[in-house]
Amino acid sequence: METMIMECQHLSVDGVPITDSESGIVQNIIIIPFTANVDTVARPKLQNRIQFNGYDGCSWCYHPGKYCDGSMRYIMLENDAPLRSHEDHLIDLKNALKFNKPIRGVKGESILLALDQFDIVWDLPPDYMHGSLLGVTKQLWAKWSNAYFKKPHLEKIKSRMLHIKLIRDIRRSIRPLEFAGKYKATEWRTWLLFLSLPVLKDILPEDEFLSFSKFVSSVYELLKEKITDDDLRKVEYNLLNFTGQSEIDYYEGFITFNVHSLNHYCHAVKHCGPFWSTSAFPFENGSFEFMREINAPNGCLRQISEKWLRKNAFEAALSQIPPHKNDTNRTLQYCKNLFSAREPLKKCTIVIMNPTVSSDNKPTNIVNSFDISKTHTSTKLIETPKKTNNKRKNNVRQPRNKINSKKPKKNNEDQNNVSQPKKATKPKMPNINQTQKQNVVTRKGNKTKNQANNSKITKSMVVQIKKEKVEVSDFHH
Repeated sequence: METMIMECQHLSVDGVPITDSESGIVQNIIIIPFTANVDTVARPKLQNRIQFNGYDGCSWCYHPGKYCDGSMRYIMLENDAPLRSHEDHLIDLKNALKFNKPIRGVKGESILLALDQFDIVWDLPPDYMHGSLLGVTKQLWAKWSNAYFKKPHLEKIKSRMLHIKLIRDIRRSIRPLEFAGKYKATEWRTWLLFLSLPVLKDILPEDEFLSFSKFVSSVYELLKEKITDDDLRKVEYNLLNFTGQSEIDYYEGFITFNVHSLNHYCHAVKHCGPFWSTSAFPFENGSFEFMREINAPNGCLRQISEKWLRKNAFEAALSQIPPHKNDTNRTLQYCKNLFSAREPLKKCTIVIMNPTVSSDNKPTNIVNSFDISKTHTSTKLIETPKKTNNKRKNNVRQPRNKINSKKPKKNNEDQNNVSQPKKATKPKMPNINQTQKQNVVTRKGNKTKNQANNSKITKSMVVQIKKEKVEVSDFHH
């Protein structure tokens, strides 16, 4: 983190010289960081303040919080709590360092204070991906499914969802309601903005449905490209109404930090812009790309940084190479795909044990049974008969006769006349080398004596499948 802050300071003071390729003019561009898009857990760590589950845990106001239902809740107050500011944060920081204890939630100095033009409070805006989608929306569904929705309601919701055709812009379709507990943020977004209102109509109680519709419309307004002051005032009123109505409908235990942070959405949009510009969706996608660069458990950060810088340097150098007459599209495509996802293997071998060969010995039946088309790359199917272990068969103990296994009753008169049973003799162990020789089948067609006496005929077949041709090699009987 310190290295990144030093780089940001250098970019904000010295800038980056950029040369225009057409005019050749060199311009110095100053880069100033003005926002940090983080989730609810990382935000207090960057601010060096108390987390949301403690008293004075709100990052944007001085709400004291109330401990109820085993955790911290931010219930509605008679008078709104005053908002925090960068100047107030510095005063609290000074007092915290003086008395060596947290003051109004501030524990100590943050590394982000080294940036001159960075607001430690409002340049860390709320993230609607974790707060609204994975927070409030998921929390509402859990509340409804436990309190209101019975089996007939769920069946009605499923049927309505199946009859709704979504737009093509939604790349990830939503899964059935049975997997609602494992929904991703994109699925909750689809549910909130496109499916929830038409599906829940006449199923939810009227008061809760109207309150929820205000929350849906507010999130939709804050995701637009252009937001006016009138829109912000309307959204602020709707979110405040939704928070207060939720406390009435679902009691104080429902007002978590995610629900409380809805009251700060409008002020955050005024300071940092719409939600689509401060969302964590692009960063979550980037973290997936970084994870693909890890090939070993040790030194993960070094692997990511080295491979990512090498990839960017290679792509920049490739774009500056002038086209040559001898260059082909295949060569350029190969260079571009060096750092892309790995292509599937061109050759693979599938070994099938216990083959079931048809009477007509058609290899196409085997190909169809494994759903392998002729357009696939070269693949080999090797069928081998199941090997029998004669050594184990000879060592298997035969079950005793049930009649003979019963012990005779001993009478006092006949006890002396009962004959003693003979001791069981140990079976002779077969010679290991001899059994191995009996199981050997040579490719020249020679058969052993043990196989000649068997009535069953074993077959081994080698099927070679190529792109457009299927060949069957020799059969061994």
